[in-house]
Amino acid sequence: FIIGLASLVLREGRRKSVILSLLIGLCVSHQFSTANTFRRDWANQQNLFWEMAWRMPAIEENTALLTYELPIQYASDWQMTAGLNWAYAPSLSHRDLPYFLLYLKTRLNSSLPSLQANMPIDIQYRTVHFESNTSNSIVLYKEADECLRVLDPVYGNAETVPNASPLLISAIRLSDPSRIIADAPEPTLDKTLFGAEPAHGWCYAYAKAELARQQGDWEKVVRLYRQAQREGLSPSAPAEYLPFIEGFAITGDMDMALKLTERTIKEKRMLCPALHTLWERVSQEQGGNADVESLLREECKP
Repeated sequence: FIIGLASLVLREGRRKSVILSLLIGLCVSHQFSTANTFRRDWANQQNLFWEMAWRMPAIEENTALLTYELPIQYASDWQMTAGLNWAYAPSLSHRDLPYFLLYLKTRLNSSLPSLQANMPIDIQYRTVHFESNTSNSIVLYKEADECLRVLDPVYGNAETVPNASPLLISAIRLSDPSRIIADAPEPTLDKTLFGAEPAHGWCYAYAKAELARQQGDWEKVVRLYRQAQREGLSPSAPAEYLPFIEGFAITGDMDMALKLTERTIKEKRMLCPALHTLWERVSQEQGGNADVESLLREECKP
């Protein structure tokens, strides 16, 4: 429309050709940029579902996945619910959905009645239906360029996400990671929809470490970190050190646990409360450690 209008208004000549060429170039550039944004967003959606598959091999039916918002630009929670059910219930043949994704940012007090326990959730979405309650929930946290995390009142409490929305913080008490069937095989994701499985980088190691922690397999947590080190992998978010700190501490490698604790504090001092809580859990099982107490006292001073 703009080019057509310009061709009517401008006089014939070199000036008109230059201006029209610039307008056409800007239009092409804009279309290319938009297409590239869609491409990246589609790749982000696919990677998100692969991270879910790594961390949550299977999920009990009638589970609501709650998060404040995911770093996805062109798809909302209800739209991604289709992908969620394709991933975890690929043979679904009826209209009662076993899984639903809900954004706290937009669904609280509507589709999600409240953040109180045992409140019924009843959603009619076009031709499909989801029914559950708020206690059958898993709370997720995902920031751009960081790994997907499952939050819970013990290992992924409010102290581990100091910058998170208050709504997400309030929802953590509802999160029940036991609804994740940890010993199940990973879902087989359709490559047409979800693409080929990404390379096993840091987020794969982190997801598997969280899964091993859920199963109480601290030796595996340590092995995953050592393997990631050999491959030159490291986290982009300091909170992703937490399961490895606990793994090294419980398996007796206090030097490595202290090293990672110090690194976490230097990169994000706001995680000091989470580290205090982590080491309190370790001390209940292993006994106190003077070096740890000294480090936390010195580096986490108010």
